[in-house]
Amino acid sequence: MQLLCAARQAKPDITVAITRLASFITRNANCYRKLIRLFDYLWMHKQRCLKGSLDLSDAATLVIKAWPDADLAGDKDSSSKSTSGHFIEVSGSSGLRMPIQWATHEQGGSAHSTPDAESVSLSDCIRLDAIPLQQLFSLILNRPVELLVLEHNEPFIKAVRKGYIATI
Repeated sequence: MQLLCAARQAKPDITVAITRLASFITRNANCYRKLIRLFDYLWMHKQRCLKGSLDLSDAATLVIKAWPDADLAGDKDSSSKSTSGHFIEVSGSSGLRMPIQWATHEQGGSAHSTPDAESVSLSDCIRLDAIPLQQLFSLILNRPVELLVLEHNEPFIKAVRKGYIATI
């Protein structure tokens, strides 16, 4: 659990690996190998951690950027459900930025396709974190704050533009 505490503070890239490994540590013979691999990864990347900074001059140009993502049934050991995740930061025109929120969780049901899993992840990201953060920053800065959602999955982007997902 010390690893999970560190991941929540500055290494969100390892949270899924830690939580999946923690749920199987006493039941799966392969867990010891996975644990060693996780510690090897941390040792090789010990200098990498989240950092951020903003400048007061960024208050007038501050925007919120959200990156939702999903995998399609990514946890082969325990579930056929997809995993949603997102990362949210604030950034200014000076090029400085500050991470403010990240999360991962298992989706409520099994997705039929990758775009389907991405749509659930996008919905969760916007509804649970991005819009409340946008409202908070708009209130603090006393101006509308722009929210940019950055999606990388081309089939899902096309489905959003069309208004539906053809595979469902």
